[in-house]
Amino acid sequence: MEAKQNIQDISTIENLIKKEYISLWTKTKEDPFRIELSENLYLTTNELIIIDPDLHVVDTSIPTRVAKYDTILPLWAAPWENVLEGGIKEVYDLKVAYNNDWALVTFDATGKMLFTNNEHMSIFRNVTQLWVKTLEGWRIKHEHVSDGQQAKN
Repeated sequence: MEAKQNIQDISTIENLIKKEYISLWTKTKEDPFRIELSENLYLTTNELIIIDPDLHVVDTSIPTRVAKYDTILPLWAAPWENVLEGGIKEVYDLKVAYNNDWALVTFDATGKMLFTNNEHMSIFRNVTQLWVKTLEGWRIKHEHVSDGQQAKN
């Protein structure tokens, strides 16, 4: 029975990343950026830690490591005002190391963005996340995003 629960939990995390995570970090003309979707993925407590160099690129006064959901939320939302459409389009090389009430997840993400000034940007990110099982379901407690390059075969 435990093995079946493990498979279900891993599948739940994979589905959250492939659907909810991509949906959160993508904006289309028909579907605007909605930061409130982050509540379905991230801990909404002071325990949340995000390490992301993009925070510093958007505003050099912002450190690349930020803690607390309420502090992170406006930092995440602000740059999307300058995005017409785009974001993460694909997640691949998804790996989940599972241990009952937590999981270590790694994946690569790619996409493209079109900004309000008509500039385009390709996205390639390496992502590492620590997910924890809560009463509300699986949530990201720690996320480390770094700029990446696709492997050359």
